[in-house]
Amino acid sequence: MGEPNPLNVVFSLAAGLFLVIVLAGFARAGELPPADPLHPAEHGALQG
Repeated sequence: MGEPNPLNVVFSLAAGLFLVIVLAGFARAGELPPADPLHPAEHGALQG
């Protein structure tokens, strides 16, 4: 058990990456309004 199982390492990396992507997606969805990708100029004008 001293040597790590390659499958476990790959699974751990994949799970961590998936978690990061999901958390980033939630953060981005919470920050940006739904119409932002469609009207970036309007959004910039409203913020600026």
